[in-house]
Amino acid sequence: MADWVEQRIARVMETSRLLGEPPLPPHLRFVAARLAKPGPSALGIRRRRVRRIGRRLHKAGGVPLMRAVLHQAEVLSLRLHSATVLRDIEQDWNGIGGWRN
Repeated sequence: MADWVEQRIARVMETSRLLGEPPLPPHLRFVAARLAKPGPSALGIRRRRVRRIGRRLHKAGGVPLMRAVLHQAEVLSLRLHSATVLRDIEQDWNGIGGWRN
């Protein structure tokens, strides 16, 4: 794994720790894994799915839950694909509840 990937994972995990985010239960780890998967962005298909997930997470636990799942998705994406998803998801979630990118 590239050094930048390891450094990015460490930063995301440290941010999560500082925010006091608890480990996610299995059903939310599954949601994070779905967000971490690369997918078709043509015609906004992935964006609609990501926004739908964001709305559900917000309804279930607000911005703190959204942030915790996003951090898990970022770590998974980096580990599996050496790619970051954080910024794209932040942009897709803009305007959901109190989320601001």
